[in-house]
Amino acid sequence: MSGALDVLQMKEEDVLKFLAAGTHLGGTNLDFQMEQYIYKRKSDCIYIIILKRTWEKHLLAAHVIVAIENPADVSVISSRNTGQEPCPLVVTDPRADHQPLPEASYVNLPTIALCHAWSLLLQGSRGD
Repeated sequence: MSGALDVLQMKEEDVLKFLAAGTHLGGTNLDFQMEQYIYKRKSDCIYIIILKRTWEKHLLAAHVIVAIENPADVSVISSRNTGQEPCPLVVTDPRADHQPLPEASYVNLPTIALCHAWSLLLQGSRGD
């Protein structure tokens, strides 16, 4: 059983992929609700995101997606219309795609939002 759980642990290879993609760099602006995900600020004012927290949120998102019975129900929302009803809603930029977020909350639609350091966290989204 422990072998199955080892797959969920962050490995050096995963960290190197995060670093190569630049997912640890959060930009120069920081929303106060995102402070819990920030390691520190570099001398050029770029915030460094804690990769362990990023990994944990990726695992949470993966669990939500895997729990969906019909894979066709999963839809990624970007600023384009895909023409289908998503379950869950995956938003790639909460600022640009801000309209679907409150609409999803009105109908209790599970939502995954990929956030930046300056992203505003919505109430009820602080799952640690």
